[in-house]
Amino acid sequence: MSNGFDYAFFDFDGTIADTEEGIFNCLKYAFEKVGLPIPPDSELYKMIGPPLSEGFHDVFGFEGEEIDLMIEKYRERYRAGGMFECSPYKGIENTLNTLKENGVSLSVASSKPLQFATKLLEKFDLIKYFDYISCPPMDKVHMNKTDIVNQALSMNGITDKSKAVMVGDRFYDIVGAKEAGVRVIAVLYGFGNEEEFKKYGADYIAETPEEITRIILGE
Repeated sequence: MSNGFDYAFFDFDGTIADTEEGIFNCLKYAFEKVGLPIPPDSELYKMIGPPLSEGFHDVFGFEGEEIDLMIEKYRERYRAGGMFECSPYKGIENTLNTLKENGVSLSVASSKPLQFATKLLEKFDLIKYFDYISCPPMDKVHMNKTDIVNQALSMNGITDKSKAVMVGDRFYDIVGAKEAGVRVIAVLYGFGNEEEFKKYGADYIAETPEEITRIILGE
C-alpha cells in the first residue's frame, strides 16, 4: 500500500448511512416539544454533520441550558425509534469489505454518541469491519471533530499521520481532520457539496463509495 493509506476513519451520518429522515424527525419533534415553530427543511439540513450542541448554537443561536434542553428532546425521539430511520448507502459495505481484505485498518470517527453508533453498526452488520469506534461518550457530547479524529489516531496508535485518511461528507469532517493533521476524502453522495469541499480544502472528492476504495488503496 505504498501509494495508499493504511488507516481510514469513516464519518457515520452522510458517509456510511443516509440518516436524513431520522434526524429531521427528531429535530422537528424537539422544536415542537419546546413550543417553537419548526424551521424549514433548508435550515434543518444544516444540522446534519456537526455535534448537536454545535449545530443548535451555530444554526439556531441557542445558548447554554437551551442547547441542553433541545438535545434532551431530540434524544427522546431518537431513542424512541428515530435512530433506526436510516439505511446504509448502496455500495458502502462493499467498500468496507474490500478495504478490510486489503489490510486497511478501519475506524468510525463520528460525532454520534458511542452508544448510538454502536447500535446502528450492529443493526446493519457493519461493525465487523471496524477495529475502533471513535465517538463521544454520552456525557461528552460537546467533543468536536478534531477531538474525535485525534482520539481515532490514539486508538490506532498512529504516529505517521500520512498513513491515515478521514472520509466524511461535511466541512466539519474536513476541518477536524486537517486540524488533527490528517488528509480528507469528501464524499458527494452525502449531505455536503463540491463547493463546500473546495472551500475547506478537501484533499480528495469521491462521487461514490467505489471511488473511496480506489483513493484509499492508491489505485
